[in-house]
Amino acid sequence: MNYYKELLSIAIRRIYRNMKKDDIEINKITGHGLRHTHCTILLSQGYQVKTVADRLGNTPETIFETYSHSFEELEEQAVVSFSQSLQAGAVSGAEK
Repeated sequence: MNYYKELLSIAIRRIYRNMKKDDIEINKITGHGLRHTHCTILLSQGYQVKTVADRLGNTPETIFETYSHSFEELEEQAVVSFSQSLQAGAVSGAEK
């Protein structure tokens, strides 16, 4: 087993142990599922696509193709956030 696979194995065991300690139940997650979750979380937290792609050993194009559903959700969130900001600005501007 190479060094990185061993580190991943240790990290996954630690995650499962901590989840069990916190009474969080998870049936089973595959390496692929963990990779997908990792990518989706990073994207939802606003990390640059290039950064996420580099972490996963992919190209930004592959990230866009594979995780297009995440980008659609982020776009919807951006629209809502922008709309709320405009409404807050209009209210605060009206108060002056």
